[in-house]
Amino acid sequence: MKELSCSEMGIDCPFHAEGETADEVKAKLLEHAAAVHADMLAGMTDEQKAEMMATMDEKIAAH
Repeated sequence: MKELSCSEMGIDCPFHAEGETADEVKAKLLEHAAAVHADMLAGMTDEQKAEMMATMDEKIAAH
């Protein structure tokens, strides 16, 4: 089981995503972020979004 939370990404939020694969976890976390943290995502550059995705991959792999 793979997992990642908003708090692990540095966001003050209790949301926690779990899934069988890293892609499933990322999809759940991004769906949540689009719904709940849309203002934060809207203010990010493409480079920041790419860095966020790389960080998600690293943190999921570390579990």
